[in-house]
Amino acid sequence: MSTLSQLLRTTEQRLARAGIDDTKLEAELLWMTALDIDRAVLYAQANDEPDDALSANAEALIIRRLRREPIAYLMGRREFYGLDFAMAPGVLIARPDTETLVGE
Repeated sequence: MSTLSQLLRTTEQRLARAGIDDTKLEAELLWMTALDIDRAVLYAQANDEPDDALSANAEALIIRRLRREPIAYLMGRREFYGLDFAMAPGVLIARPDTETLVGE
């Protein structure tokens, strides 16, 4: 079994090989979503080994991301203009340019 730190690095490498940008951030988001924890807990538990069920949850999310499913859909939420929105396939994902447009 691997530690969470090792799993994060492996996830980053897999995302990079698939040509996905921001691999460190995306690996963190995928594991935080799978484990239902925040970033502070993620790094506090970096030397722990997640149980098989949680690792399977993460693997399922990683596979979906490698297939280019948007990270917002995988996380089930997205912050926009200071508000938290539920996300699911079929929901338009606000982009940074959208925030500029709303501001204008």
